[in-house]
Amino acid sequence: PPPPPPPPPPPPPPPRAAPPAPRVPRGAPPPPRGPPRRTRQFLSMFTGADPDASGDGGGSVCAGCTGIVGIVEQLVYIHDQPVVTVLDEICKLFHGGLEKVCEVAVDIFAPVLINAIEMKETPDRICQLLTACTNDTCHLFPLPESKKGAPLPPALVAEVLELHARWYPFEKVIQKLEDTFNDHVPFKDFDNDKFSTHDTLRGSSWRGKDCDDINKHVYPGRNATDLPANVDHNCNGIYGSAQNGTSWEELLCGDTPYYGTAILGDSAAAHFHIPPDFVTAKDLNKSTFTDLIPMLLNEFDWPEMSATSGFTEQNWVGKPIGPVVSSYQNTRKNNLCSHRDFQNCGVNGARTSSMASNIMYSLARDQKNDKPLNLMYALVGNDVCNGTMELRSVLRCTGKGSRQVPSLKRSGEM
Repeated sequence: PPPPPPPPPPPPPPPRAAPPAPRVPRGAPPPPRGPPRRTRQFLSMFTGADPDASGDGGGSVCAGCTGIVGIVEQLVYIHDQPVVTVLDEICKLFHGGLEKVCEVAVDIFAPVLINAIEMKETPDRICQLLTACTNDTCHLFPLPESKKGAPLPPALVAEVLELHARWYPFEKVIQKLEDTFNDHVPFKDFDNDKFSTHDTLRGSSWRGKDCDDINKHVYPGRNATDLPANVDHNCNGIYGSAQNGTSWEELLCGDTPYYGTAILGDSAAAHFHIPPDFVTAKDLNKSTFTDLIPMLLNEFDWPEMSATSGFTEQNWVGKPIGPVVSSYQNTRKNNLCSHRDFQNCGVNGARTSSMASNIMYSLARDQKNDKPLNLMYALVGNDVCNGTMELRSVLRCTGKGSRQVPSLKRSGEM
């Protein structure tokens, strides 16, 4: 008889489970997110804008980029000099260490700028190339006939993509700056009550000055307190007691109800202003950028001169023109007990989505322990060059995807 057939081979072993993903330690920096976002982040350092809340056309990042590239082009044509020479001369105008930051920016962007200007690209198209501007129908500079409807040159697009390798040395620096500005609360705030004794970096230029930055129960707008009468618990300058033992706060303010003043808004609320000399080549001189550092630290905003929270005329070189008249000033004039009780939570490029998810939480108010607040909500600056029909914009902001009103109610901070 024929031999029996060989036994069937044993079944293959079951496939090994994939190893678990490595655990990312807490506090580890996120992986690089690619050149387009990093470019926007780097440019946002010079405009104070939130790179993720930039409006449909690019917002303040776009405006800042277009202004910078525009002035470079003007100087190139006015003085008939190479782009690199012009960039080096511009960096020499900066003070206080900013010249080094300028040199870093030149090292990163100079090759793209040189090639783009040689190709007769306009500042608007160059900033679209750098992803700072996102609406190709909005142009500040005249568009030549040869460029109308034409795509961006592929060679320049490829060069921008190569910027990714140049970001690596600055990854941690950019991430640290982004973390600092994203919360929109004072950078120097030792007691974490969202009020500060420092003026810039979302400090007392933006909200009433803290009079005790190591006591979280002392801040502008505070109502209820267990502190003695000799402590100015709401920082309005009224403290101490009369001869009968009653506190001056109770005698002067007890029967006069008052309200604080605050605004949640965008660049219009924050009073965004770039001095005209910054973007006019013929006006550049050694004093042009004298106060650039405090302007950068205040994100090119002037909340201390705004229509809502304005309280003083700033003396920086390049300040906005005109007297300061604000809602806070009128409130304070009617009742001096409301001294320092104001907050400006305006953010360049803010939108309803970023407002509901992040910006509104920078407002400091406690329903139980603080005075009532007159709160204004104003997103009015993002209708310029948004490329969207007005009616559609309104419908989009009030449709099913809009959750800002419920979110405000849920926050518990109104």
